[in-house]
Amino acid sequence: MGLLSKKDRQLITDPLSDNNPITVQVLGICSALAITAELEASVVMSVSVLFVMGVGNVVISMIRNIVPSKIRIIVQLTVIATLVIIVDLVLKAFAYELSKTLSENEILEFNPILNTKFEQISEVILNSFTRAELKSILNISPEKLRNIKGVQPGIENILKTLPGVSINNEMSTQYSVRGGNFDENLVYVNGIEIYRPFLIRSGQQEGLSFVNSEMIEDIKFSSGGFEAIYGDKMSSVLDIKYKSPDTNKYNFNSSLLGGSFISENITKNNKISNILGLRYRNNSLIVNSKETNSNFRPSFFDLQNFLKIKLNSKINISSITNFSINRYNFKPLNRQTNFGTLDDPLALIIFYNGEEKDKYSTFFNSFSLDFKPNQRDIYTFNTSFYNTNEKEYFDILAQYNLAEVNSNIGDEDLGEVEFSQGVGSQLNHARNNLSAQIFNMESKLKLIRNKNEFNFSLKFTLG
Repeated sequence: MGLLSKKDRQLITDPLSDNNPITVQVLGICSALAITAELEASVVMSVSVLFVMGVGNVVISMIRNIVPSKIRIIVQLTVIATLVIIVDLVLKAFAYELSKTLSENEILEFNPILNTKFEQISEVILNSFTRAELKSILNISPEKLRNIKGVQPGIENILKTLPGVSINNEMSTQYSVRGGNFDENLVYVNGIEIYRPFLIRSGQQEGLSFVNSEMIEDIKFSSGGFEAIYGDKMSSVLDIKYKSPDTNKYNFNSSLLGGSFISENITKNNKISNILGLRYRNNSLIVNSKETNSNFRPSFFDLQNFLKIKLNSKINISSITNFSINRYNFKPLNRQTNFGTLDDPLALIIFYNGEEKDKYSTFFNSFSLDFKPNQRDIYTFNTSFYNTNEKEYFDILAQYNLAEVNSNIGDEDLGEVEFSQGVGSQLNHARNNLSAQIFNMESKLKLIRNKNEFNFSLKFTLG
């Protein structure tokens, strides 16, 4: 008598041979063989099959006595299908990439239902009236301007690198274009002509540039061939557009040479915006490092404010205010410049007496009214007032001595002056005062007709 009866052996072998669902009924081949391209997917598939089979057997065993025999297969398929759906949803929720691997080439039908919502917007007018910019106008990135450093940080650091533009010295904010004079360059900010210090001596140290780089939104520069709307000055035009804040923001920068503060503000209804800029700079660290020993304290202060008010969709009011004070207190002491050769070294020694005191104070204020009844007509009315007071007082006596220098290596007096070849003196004296006031009124009209643009302007200047 064997270990197992014939009935018991049949219970074991029958599912493997005669009633094997895989070999006979060809069901679940992929799941049983775990046919995938990766080990991770095979493991997940195997675990999923075991879960469905195990839980399915438990559920069916629990309900076998209450399920009618006629719908037994339907109930079993429903239980298995439910478990398979649960496994698929879990994989898509927690292992989506893996679920896509297990469901490759699967076609899903997605029928979204969108909710209907109507929203009425204001009138939008589109037109094809476009106007190409002249190629002689160069656009400059404000971001690049803010990142460029120099003795006098500002737009002049970029302008002096352009063809035809030159600067008298690195301490100056004045520039000349194509051989023109320093006062032959137009500067506009938001369509308002800006006056800079007239300067008794052009191209010297005038202080900070009028243009505050932190307030700029757009920069255009032309060194010639610009449009007639910019005026009749011969050399160049610099067209600046200050930005209108769209959020409340504050920015503070500081360095060993000074600092700046920018405040951008806007009301909740977006009708009033204001941007305020404060700048201070002191170049003592730079100028006192040169060959001339001196007590030089150049200090510059500048305040600018741009206010914009939107009365309605057609009328805007704006105002630009600028106030600056630039001071120079210069007291040279002495200077020694060594030159010549190793065999014949020479030195120029200069002793100074006296000092220089300069002060430039400027005030500028403008008011602008823009009326835009439609997309084809723009009316603009501008007024501006400029006041400058400049003083240059200096009395400097220079006594110089051209001498030979001890070049004997090892001597205690190596490098000291041994013999004077010549002496001399020079006196610089000045009492310069300049006071100027300029008042402007200007009316502009811009018409666009059939792809043509017409600009009219009437300007009155009193100074």
